[in-house]
Amino acid sequence: MRHGKTNLLLSIIVGISILYFLIPTPLAPYTLETWTTEEGLPQNSVLCLVQDKTGYIWFGAQSGLVRFDGVAFRVYNRWNTPHLNNDKITALYEDSGGGLWVGTDGGGLSRMKDHEWTSYTAKEGLSNDSVRVLYGDRQGNLWIGAANGLNRLAPGKEKFEILTTGDDLWGNSITAITGSTKAGAGPWIGTDDNGLYYINNGKYQPYKPEGEPIRHGITALSEDRSGRLWIGTQKGLLCLEKGRIQRPAPANHPLNDSAVRSLMPDSSGVLWIGTDGEGIFQFNGKTFSSLPFDRGLADDFIYALLEDREANVWVGTFTGGLSRLTRARVSTITTADGLPQNLVRVLLEDRTGGLWAGMDRKGLVKIKNDKVTGDVFPIAGITALYQDNDNNLWIGTRQNGIARLAGGNLRNSPAETYTTREGLSDNQITAIRGDKAGNIWIGTANGLNRFEKGKFTVCTQEKDKTYPPVHIQAIEIQENAATFTLWVGAAQGLMQLKGGRLEEVLTSTNGRERPAYDIRGLYADPRGNLWLGLNGGGLGRFSNAVLSLYTTDSGLPNNYIFSILEDDQKNLWLSSSKGVFRVSTEQLDNLAQNKIKALTPLYLDEKDGMESSECATGGQPSAWKMSDGKLCFPTIKGVAVIDPGSITLNHVPPPVIIEEVLVNSEPVTNRVKPIFQAGQNMIEFYFTALSFTAPGRVKLRYKMEGFDSRWMEVAPREKRAAMYLNLGPGDYRFLVTACNSDGLWNEKSATFEFMIKYPFYKQPLFYILMAALLLITGAAAGTARRFYRKKTQPMPGAKPGEPKYKTSALLPETVEQVLPRLLQLMEKEKVFLKADLNLKSLAQRLNVHYNYLSQIINERLSQSFNDFINSYRIQEAKKKLLDPAEDNKTILDIAYDTGFYSKSVFNTAFKKFTGMTPSEFKRDKKKGG
Repeated sequence: MRHGKTNLLLSIIVGISILYFLIPTPLAPYTLETWTTEEGLPQNSVLCLVQDKTGYIWFGAQSGLVRFDGVAFRVYNRWNTPHLNNDKITALYEDSGGGLWVGTDGGGLSRMKDHEWTSYTAKEGLSNDSVRVLYGDRQGNLWIGAANGLNRLAPGKEKFEILTTGDDLWGNSITAITGSTKAGAGPWIGTDDNGLYYINNGKYQPYKPEGEPIRHGITALSEDRSGRLWIGTQKGLLCLEKGRIQRPAPANHPLNDSAVRSLMPDSSGVLWIGTDGEGIFQFNGKTFSSLPFDRGLADDFIYALLEDREANVWVGTFTGGLSRLTRARVSTITTADGLPQNLVRVLLEDRTGGLWAGMDRKGLVKIKNDKVTGDVFPIAGITALYQDNDNNLWIGTRQNGIARLAGGNLRNSPAETYTTREGLSDNQITAIRGDKAGNIWIGTANGLNRFEKGKFTVCTQEKDKTYPPVHIQAIEIQENAATFTLWVGAAQGLMQLKGGRLEEVLTSTNGRERPAYDIRGLYADPRGNLWLGLNGGGLGRFSNAVLSLYTTDSGLPNNYIFSILEDDQKNLWLSSSKGVFRVSTEQLDNLAQNKIKALTPLYLDEKDGMESSECATGGQPSAWKMSDGKLCFPTIKGVAVIDPGSITLNHVPPPVIIEEVLVNSEPVTNRVKPIFQAGQNMIEFYFTALSFTAPGRVKLRYKMEGFDSRWMEVAPREKRAAMYLNLGPGDYRFLVTACNSDGLWNEKSATFEFMIKYPFYKQPLFYILMAALLLITGAAAGTARRFYRKKTQPMPGAKPGEPKYKTSALLPETVEQVLPRLLQLMEKEKVFLKADLNLKSLAQRLNVHYNYLSQIINERLSQSFNDFINSYRIQEAKKKLLDPAEDNKTILDIAYDTGFYSKSVFNTAFKKFTGMTPSEFKRDKKKGG
């Protein structure tokens, strides 16, 4: 009987083990972003991936080669790149010299270096024009696996060597190549139907391992840091270790049957496995984890994998486009984890380590180990939580006063209730706190209450003053052996309890307007500072009766702050209407002492794992620091949990590249200090920064030395471009730099130096010649000067009113034809809304030379080209600023909508035409001004 029980126990254990492997564990938390044809891909099938030394991500699709900077795609195909003989890109590799090799399906091999292309086909010695795989070894050899044979291009050579002539591989398709860590060994070579080969001491040999034979075509190869060779086949994953082939996945695992298309060991040693129909798997040396199609991937046919310099993992799929997996820094507890509702208002950790979550409509629950446990306490509109010294749980509500659960047990119902009938000043409860003496302090929509010895006392306001009811939003207590201070944050400002009465500390001076200090959160730190979370006013520090404010002007991402927590490293964590951000108290001190110019907070939102960046307000506590140091924030989509100790910053500064320079709308090919002629003074710069973890948070700034006195900021949503008009003669140096999503700036700027020549009549040689002519004959010199003035534009000192275009060949009939069409383009078609509109492109639309168009605008409309275009843009902007339907748009949105490429240019133009900023204009007009 005992033996039977033992067998039963073993059977159960074995069954559980099998079940564990049959249900792969999910991957570690990642955030996922996907790009498809809707975002600019030429086609949704991504077959290969590489990151070049500059930092661009390149990928091959069924219909072209694509370069990606995190924001925009550039497509190369046989229509715009003649040296690409086929649009199906099957393999990519960058050599040590920066050359990008591109393998195609039927068009051979192409190489791009320094924007110059070269193509190689069977005519140049390749064994076949269908390239399957590219690999470069440590000796600089380029290995090319083709549909018919293996090729090698030795460093410094121009001729390909075909290794498989007369060997077993001749006629075989080479499908995979990877390096070997063994001394003297060349790469491993996988074939479509003839097994595994390797290069040993320069000789090509088949490999005959022990163990399970390789019965199916090899599709991928990768050797890890321990020397194990991973082999992807059309029927599962194999591993070659110590000369023996085995299947590493347990029986009945999907990796024993599905085709493996891609293999990639990442920088931490974890093996990523892309399959044909089962999504992605990871192997960490012990267990397999999965990320299948139904867990967020756009497609479960994984054809390419790449880890970039910032440790993001890129996934190329067969039909779902390109995806990026980034390690999540925030986990979120939602309805998927048992919450009855995602909108959580308040959080409280009890003395057992359980986290209580009060929801907007669906009651109170307890969370343990990120999962909801036990029952739901069915009470609506929870706005406050507090656990007293006897472990009773006090629950404040929006309309029904207070419920008290004895011992914090959800099963102890009905709960004891307190309302205005028991002495509360209002049934709308906003905050509950307790002091060391056991008193309970209750904030309401109508003042402060104290619960002591079973009775409520209402704390009134200052004597002999009439106030509207104090709508309390937060309570904070500073208490030690000698002092007791109770602070109240209210919609009307900051108050302090003194002698049983509330006294004003910070409040609005004009009761008819919105209060200056609408306080949503309070935090008293151990150093004696009182921190204020202001609804629209940023972060406040109240110390020694002095208030210091930190806002978006100081570098904060948002001015609507709902809660404040401090971690063990003296960082403040602030929840807001748009994410959670961290700022060190040291930085705050340094800014207050003018040691730094701005704060550089760490900002977290959906891209870091939050289901929603909108944190919840309207309850207390509106955030909680757990006993293990984790920080919890209620949001409109669950509870966001952050472990400050596990936060890793992106320490990779973004490479900055000036991609294109245009002078008078023509591209500049010479990048080594070109010299432009006088009149070539409209300069455009297009640049980018290559940071992929959160491209939407990358900031850029630029400056033109010789023109700009300060750096010009480019916000994440702004076009990555700068334009300079009417630059005078002289030497210039354009600089651009960027910071990544964690605020790390690249200290090395991308630069472009150039010179604009002086007009010939302002050059020293001209004056020397003039002086010489004057010495020869005064009469001749006078004649020469008169002739010169007739043939050129007015010199400095010319008489007022002298015609600027006296020698122009522009005919009056041309003016009469062009002017009406110009005005129609502006007023009917509104071409001025295009941010890239310039004089040359507009002249092309009108079929007239741009010099003539400039003359028509100058003479007939009495404006420069820029003022002419901007006058229409400003009129359109004024309409939008006053349109109620556009109220949800920011000033920057209006700027983009009306053709401006940056906020600074928009503000400058707007003030020039109206005498006020856009914000002043909007405020003035809506007040009836």
